[in-house]
Amino acid sequence: MRALWGLGAAVGGIANGALRRHPPASVLLVLLGSSTLAVTVAEGRAVFTVLLFLSGLFCAPTITATIDDLSRAVPANVRGEAMGWHGSALTLGGAVGAPVVGWAIDHGGWDGGFELAGALGLTIALLGLAVQGIRRRNLAARPDEAGTTTARAA
Repeated sequence: MRALWGLGAAVGGIANGALRRHPPASVLLVLLGSSTLAVTVAEGRAVFTVLLFLSGLFCAPTITATIDDLSRAVPANVRGEAMGWHGSALTLGGAVGAPVVGWAIDHGGWDGGFELAGALGLTIALLGLAVQGIRRRNLAARPDEAGTTTARAA
């Protein structure tokens, strides 16, 4: 199961690397969470295999996109520290996520693990999109130096 998902992640990473324009991390996380939730509706081994591979497609590009977003948002003089925190967050997520998903499997069956992981990922992505939308609106509503309100790109 892990190898199949990992194969999807490798293919997704290669495909993402070949793109001229990369999708935003928030969009990729929505796709990752949604596709992980979709695994729970699998009926039969063939559908399960396809859905698991599709879910894996979004893993590597999502991680890469978060690194790209972080490197753009953080000043160069603290970028190393920020990347360290990013790596620590990924490690912590893996360390905490495994037993939490294990608990979901123990209490809800195999699909309970996919439901919890997918729902958490999708919730975090949607919250991130909401925060981005609020930030864009606030930036657009700020008056410029001349005192007029102008739309600014986030």
